[in-house]
Amino acid sequence: MAKNLLFVVAILSLCNACATKTPFVYNTPDIRANRSGNLSISLDRLDDRRQGDTDIDAIFEQRPVEEIDRIIEREMISTGLFRNVVRPDSKAEGETAFVESNDTDLHADLDLLMLQWECPDGDEIVAATVVLSALTGGVGGLIYGCTETYVIGTVHMDLKLTDVKTGDLLFEKTYIADYNHPCSKMEFDHPTTKAEAIGGSVQVLMQEFKADLNSLLGGKAFQSVGIPRNCE
Repeated sequence: MAKNLLFVVAILSLCNACATKTPFVYNTPDIRANRSGNLSISLDRLDDRRQGDTDIDAIFEQRPVEEIDRIIEREMISTGLFRNVVRPDSKAEGETAFVESNDTDLHADLDLLMLQWECPDGDEIVAATVVLSALTGGVGGLIYGCTETYVIGTVHMDLKLTDVKTGDLLFEKTYIADYNHPCSKMEFDHPTTKAEAIGGSVQVLMQEFKADLNSLLGGKAFQSVGIPRNCE
């Protein structure tokens, strides 16, 4: 029995045994040809306002809030709405001269409220693996561990978009995104699996975020006293 339990532990920790910290997993958009917009926007650093569990940070090579901050910048550029995106105490992305935030048309504030993962069947997977391994000398647990389950990545973020010229709040929204990431039962607790679930949830959120930006700022949908627009 002791040998079987040791085998179960080996199965469940197989992928974690040699695991080190993982990079943030995200399909970053190409921004080389997306600077045709008329607007300039200042973008504050993503503010980490998470109140709950932040243990997920430990699996990443770099702080996820910093990774997501860079993702937001690139995703905003990829919309083609902006001629530049200005960051605090830095040069405008792709520019050679400093641009003051008060010279921009818009200002965006984003707060990270939640970044989590979970496997709904995690406890059941561990229990079933123990039982099957005990009954079959480990073979049943191994076969069971190769079947599919899923983990859920979740991210919540707040956005406030302000017209710099008028000071008007143009748009405010709390984004909530989940992503179900398929994996084998053996790998549900692996750092890479968690990172893929987290990255997928951020990708889902960014799709909604960019759709809102295009709806608000694209073409004739955007009306602002402070920002002259040549809407074709």
